[in-house]
Amino acid sequence: MDKTTPAPWTPPNLDLDQIMQYFATDEKAREYLEAVRWPNGPRCPHCGNADTERIYAIAPNPGKKIRPGLRDCAECHAQFTVTVGTIFEGFPRAAPQVARGVVPALLLQEGLQRNVPWISAATGRRGL
Repeated sequence: MDKTTPAPWTPPNLDLDQIMQYFATDEKAREYLEAVRWPNGPRCPHCGNADTERIYAIAPNPGKKIRPGLRDCAECHAQFTVTVGTIFEGFPRAAPQVARGVVPALLLQEGLQRNVPWISAATGRRGL
C-alpha cells in the first residue's frame, strides 16, 4: 500500500473532528474494529474457525446483558467479540474506547509522520 494513502477502511480527507464524529457511537467504533481485525469476516479466536456460515451473531439484549458484537462459534461452541485475544479482552467497553480514543490518535500521528495530505499540521495542533 502506498504510504501516502490511508488504510482502505479509513475514510480519506478527515480532520480530527470528523474522525471523532466517524466514531461517535459504540456501534460505529465496534464495526470499525471488526472491519480492521476481520476484513474477510469474523474468525473464532478459540478454534480458528473462519466459516461465516458457522459463526453466528447473537442479537444484543441489554436485559439479559448480551452486548452488541457477541458471536457464537458452531465449531467450538465458544462465544467471542472483536476484543477476545487482544489486550482489551475482559473490558466490555474496550472496543468503542479504543476506536474513539486510540485509533484517531494513531491515524493523526501516522498522517503527521508521513506528511499525508489528508492530515495537516494545523489539524494536529487543533486536535491535540
